Amino acid sequence: MAHPSICFPHRLAWACLSFLSSRTLVTAPSNGSSFQTRANPNSSDISSKDERDALQFIHTLELKDMLVKSSEERSENWTPSSKLAKQIRKFIHALLPLPNIQYYSGTVESAVITAMRSSNIKDLPAADSFDCDQLTSFVARELSLARYAMKRTIQTSMDKTKGAEIHHITAMAAELLKHAPNVNATYGLYFRLALIRSHITQNHTAAEFWTQVDEQLQELHLESPEDFVGALETLYEEDLELYPIEGDVKFKVGSNVGEGSPKWLQNLSAVAPKIQFVSKKQGTKRKRRQAEPEEEDEPDQGAGGQPPQPNVDEQQDGEGGEEET
Repeated sequence: MAHPSICFPHRLAWACLSFLSSRTLVTAPSNGSSFQTRANPNSSDISSKDERDALQFIHTLELKDMLVKSSEERSENWTPSSKLAKQIRKFIHALLPLPNIQYYSGTVESAVITAMRSSNIKDLPAADSFDCDQLTSFVARELSLARYAMKRTIQTSMDKTKGAEIHHITAMAAELLKHAPNVNATYGLYFRLALIRSHITQNHTAAEFWTQVDEQLQELHLESPEDFVGALETLYEEDLELYPIEGDVKFKVGSNVGEGSPKWLQNLSAVAPKIQFVSKKQGTKRKRRQAEPEEEDEPDQGAGGQPPQPNVDEQQDGEGGEEET
């Protein structure tokens, strides 16, 4: 009879032990080493095929437990190399200003990892490994920091004293793109920044800010493509009135990501529209990753009291995370 406190598949092991105990004496040393057997004086036969199969099954379970424990311990200690961490930040800072990004929260970390795998980034953990959970947590944390920095830049642009130089939306976009040198300033980006800046005036809490932005995007996505663009364009025009450009300054509008863009950026642009929205109600049902911050109000500070920012020279070091092509 299976021991009541042991769950399957260990119930099978207990059943095997019960069977063996009638044929052999099975002992498990207190130091946790492998099961040992010796002849049961009450048994006339100790070499049957059933015994050998039972012992083999127990040995297989032991090996499986050892491998699982080893993988879990290794996963808990996994951290990306400095080179991989730099590539992760580069992908994140290129994704956020893309005009076709579907949402700013939700499944963004999965999109980043998918694009990195498509770009043949080295040192990424296998998708089915324990280390991949740690990778996802690291990407989620870096996304939180990047969104925080993006929001702070937009907030600063609204201060006529501190943010005078980036008051106009084109100057603000140029400031943000310093961390994504392969991404061009486009009207699509200006439309998105106008949307985000309009939400800053609504005094959302830090925890709900990006969810509120995404909820409005979700509503707009229900409209026709023409109405979607029209609604964002209206916000852009209102933004130009609130934050006018100083003097007769002309600005250039670049092209969207296309065939002439780096392959890694094309991969990133391909996954951007596939990001799925996760509402607060859905989010509470998801298992929270250990390293994922609960809100983005006060992330870890870097030197000088500011959130850590990617180095532009590092961003330009290599054409992307992929094998250089």
